[in-house]
This record gives sequence, structure tokens and C-alpha cells, in this order.
Amino acid sequence: MPTMAATAEVLVLHGSPGSGKSTLTRALAEALRAADVPHGVVDLDELSLVHPHPGPSFARENLHAVWPNYLAAAPHIRLIVPMVVNDVEEVGLVRAAVPGARVTICETTAPVEVLKGAADRPRAHTRVGRGAARLGRRLPLARRPRAHP
Repeated sequence: MPTMAATAEVLVLHGSPGSGKSTLTRALAEALRAADVPHGVVDLDELSLVHPHPGPSFARENLHAVWPNYLAAAPHIRLIVPMVVNDVEEVGLVRAAVPGARVTICETTAPVEVLKGAADRPRAHTRVGRGAARLGRRLPLARRPRAHP
């Protein structure tokens, strides 16, 4: 793996299905392209399309497997990863999948009515994680617990 990994950055766009992760990902990728900033997008839903599904760690294992290729292509890469983060433990697992990168997690939100509408629409290509179906629930990404609305 290239030694310049410390300059690579990963932005995890976390949120419930329908909260705008994919839309924001496309907008950010376009802005980075327009600014000629080396970047990539790894959609963990797309990266884990397989049947039968081998389990919850499959997408992160795939991210870990492709991470060295992104670094080899652009050591100063800005990687955007839209995903549903199910719990605080998963944050550490995502960080482990991209060793040496600075990881930032940004939560996308939307009104409950929008999220309910997204949950009602069929999504043949995605799986809903165990915590993602609880609409309106905020994930405590800080080290100390906070109240859930």
C-alpha cells in the first residue's frame, strides 16, 4: 500500500435511506471534478450486491480490498462513501477498512415524511440495515451517548 495514505481523506455520508446521501454524493463528486481534485466514490450498497448475501461485514471487507487501488491511483484522494451506519461500533470498522485515511462522518437528514416515503418505495438493489429502518432515529456518533428524539 502506498505510504502517502495519511493525506487521503474519506467522507462517509451516513443517513437513513432517502435522506439524500446519493444526491449529495453526486453533487460533491461533480464539484471535486470541476475543481480537478482527485476523488472517488464507493457506494457500499453497490459494492455488496451479491446473492446470497454473505453477511454484514461483506461491504466493509470489499471497501478494505479496493482501498489500496484508490490510493495507488491517487495518493491524495478524497473518497466519498455513502452508507447507512448502524451503530458506533461500525464507525470503527469503517475506519479500519481504510487504514491511514482521515475519516469524516457526516449525517444526512430529511423530514420524517420524506424518509417514510423512501421506505415505502421498493429498492431492489439495497438492503436496509438493522438500525436504518427506525426512521427519525439519530445515531450517536460522538463518544458520549446522547438522547434520541
